[in-house]
Amino acid sequence: MSTSFMQDPFFHWDLSEITRKGAKALKTAQIVGGIVATLLGLCLLFWPGKSLLVLTIILGIYFIIDAVVRIVSIFAISGMPGGWRVLNALTAVVMIIAAAIIFKNTGGSASFILLFTAIMIGVSWIFEGILSLTEAAGAFHSGWSIFSGIISILAGVVVIFSPITSTLMLITLAAVAMVILGIITLVRGITFPKVR
Repeated sequence: MSTSFMQDPFFHWDLSEITRKGAKALKTAQIVGGIVATLLGLCLLFWPGKSLLVLTIILGIYFIIDAVVRIVSIFAISGMPGGWRVLNALTAVVMIIAAAIIFKNTGGSASFILLFTAIMIGVSWIFEGILSLTEAAGAFHSGWSIFSGIISILAGVVVIFSPITSTLMLITLAAVAMVILGIITLVRGITFPKVR
């Protein structure tokens, strides 16, 4: 008898095995990540005409904060399935690499920075979508997890396949997606179930 990917014990959340401290850490990580993504997205919406340098710095900061939150959650949450630890670690590594390249090349070609940033945004959103969809298998607030996963994957694919079409369009898409995903992540954090 084979189990589906979504019910594989390597990815399945068992709330009875999560400590209160771990649940609080996960909830806090989602709330902080949601607030940061929403605020950065709003900044991008209100400053679309600013230089690409500002955009890359904001995204670099977002990547670093998100990577740190993911790394901390790997160690702070007991009961986190191994698959989640691996996916969070991989996503954090991708975000740290993206941030390092962004900060190293801020004075470089605007088109190169935009293209690279777009690809990293797309990849990170696809990873975030995969994480959200695997979370849905855990049975808590699965509707939000599925919705967030689908939106994140679709946004990632769109960004990867059309990064040069228009800088303004990309900035607006990134800002709107960050605001939407930030709000959804915030709601997921706020509605995270209490562990007894």
